[in-house]
Amino acid sequence: MNKLHILGANHPSVEYLLTSLTGHFLAVNLYSRSASIGIFSLNSLSERFSPGDVVVSFLPIDVAASILSSISPSVKCSHGSIFLLSSTSVFSKIDSKSLDSHDYEFFRRGETVVENLINNDLASFKIFVLRLPLLWGAKRDRNIHRLVDFASRFGFIPISSLASGLRAPLHISQLSSVLESIIMSHEHIPSGFFTLMGPDVISYKSLCCSISRIVNKRYHPSFFVVLPHFLLKLLKIFVVTFRLKFLYGLVEKFLRQSVDLVYKKDSIFDYISPLPSSSLLLPSLPSSLLPPLPPSSPFLRPLQLLSSPSARQRASPPPLAPLTSCSLLPWTFFPVPQLSRRPLSRSPLPS
Repeated sequence: MNKLHILGANHPSVEYLLTSLTGHFLAVNLYSRSASIGIFSLNSLSERFSPGDVVVSFLPIDVAASILSSISPSVKCSHGSIFLLSSTSVFSKIDSKSLDSHDYEFFRRGETVVENLINNDLASFKIFVLRLPLLWGAKRDRNIHRLVDFASRFGFIPISSLASGLRAPLHISQLSSVLESIIMSHEHIPSGFFTLMGPDVISYKSLCCSISRIVNKRYHPSFFVVLPHFLLKLLKIFVVTFRLKFLYGLVEKFLRQSVDLVYKKDSIFDYISPLPSSSLLLPSLPSSLLPPLPPSSPFLRPLQLLSSPSARQRASPPPLAPLTSCSLLPWTFFPVPQLSRRPLSRSPLPS
């Protein structure tokens, strides 16, 4: 293979991907919105691209699509492979016309531009778009870690009484594994949009029970605030009637807890081997950043220069207990069993 170009060098999956792909490319170029030591500006992609190169983008798909649209004509006439990341929010929010769908319209806009690129400007390229589920595994993720952070700060987790909707969380290391598999065998995969789900399915209720156990063990006793589902529906009617748009996203987040967000149509695993079942269904503790990486790759040096000393000294998180069932009673405030009454100790969290 020729060169690997990675857009969005600060994404937590980049380190895993670089480590696993060491030796498969002649060179690796990292790009970010602002250039720094060892990391190039996004605008310089056209200058460094050669026919046959591979581009992997961790940027929002609308940003990545605009960059690809503006590349030079000489690049458009060459051949290569491009991997982009989107989200299953196009199904769960946009297609379902939820109140907060406008917050996710950039996924649809980006996918529309990419579809045009596949059919017209970049027809000589192979373009793969992966629609991701609930992604977790770094302090910056907006899903599981946000719940851990909230429960550790306030001591409770708000949850719907019908929080039985299914999820298929995907760890950032699993994302890099899938990308590696596609990159190494993309000649046999057609261009298009693919759905990527995590290897294990878990209900939202069980996920919150797991988070509570982590908070109980690490911080302090926590409990659930169970909100009756019919009251949430009445609240939705209220906020729509009075156009309280600042509450749209909050209401829909609770109502979606009862909806299954596991999609199997157009699965990428129709073309590559499926991910093995994982025991990493419990979120990592806020004090741990990432699981330990394999031996360092020379391509990681620019990222390490940008990282703080504490970020470079990663420790393996404590072993995770298997999931157990947890019953939620509507209208009640109750503590979770087996509470640990250790003193409160919080590590600083990035904004």
